[in-house]
Amino acid sequence: MYCNFKSRQRRCIFISLPVYGIIGFALTLLWQSKSMQITKYILPVVAGAMAGMILITVSQTKIVLAYGNEAMPDTAYMALIGVYMVCSFCAGVIATAIAQRETAIPGVVVGIVLTLAGIYNMMHISHPGWFIAGNVVAYLPFTYLGYLLIRKKTSQL
Repeated sequence: MYCNFKSRQRRCIFISLPVYGIIGFALTLLWQSKSMQITKYILPVVAGAMAGMILITVSQTKIVLAYGNEAMPDTAYMALIGVYMVCSFCAGVIATAIAQRETAIPGVVVGIVLTLAGIYNMMHISHPGWFIAGNVVAYLPFTYLGYLLIRKKTSQL
């Protein structure tokens, strides 16, 4: 879902929007299912990953358009890593909330999905080495922090 927005902005957005629509349609079909496994594990992962990718795509577009894609300064790359952290945190919160705040599995799987998407992005668009390393470690810890924020607390007597 990540795109190089300088020269292919409109094409990337028009490609991404139908993909999000198909995922949304699949979500409505899954939501109507009565199976506990689907609503507890699959639906939260799909919804969390979709929300994270949408947030990242929108935020990344704004940063790249503000700084330009050619020779972005280090501050732009730092802002991108911050955006990735905040968006993955939100994705972890969404996945955990849909999973009824009981298990960390959806949040962790969303973190893995976002990490793999970030690695795919790094392979197709050139970035500085420190940004690649920061990108790889940005997603999983923050989706887990999202889980920790809203998980159900067990009472200890």
